[in-house]
Amino acid sequence: MPAVLSIDGTKELEIVMVTLDRPVTRDNEGKVYRSFREAKDNLLAQRCLSIPDVKEVYLMRTFIRVRKEHIGDWRIIVPALKRVINHHFEKEDQCKAQQHR
Repeated sequence: MPAVLSIDGTKELEIVMVTLDRPVTRDNEGKVYRSFREAKDNLLAQRCLSIPDVKEVYLMRTFIRVRKEHIGDWRIIVPALKRVINHHFEKEDQCKAQQHR
């Protein structure tokens, strides 16, 4: 089942909000990642940052705020985000299902 419910633009042209059907953080604290080094302990943030022109990822509760480089094209980035995030949670769901067998 896809985790991404919607990806919506914001007043800031370089930012979109990704709404998910499940939490991405264990608490109410948000976390910003701007590099692979900062995201070394968060596979989802690493995967989002691996998309060309993604500059920053902010994870909080059931939202991911994504900032792109000025030259980035949302028409390319948004489908990649959806694919990467849904794939991340599909793998996580598969691992959980195998653990319960």
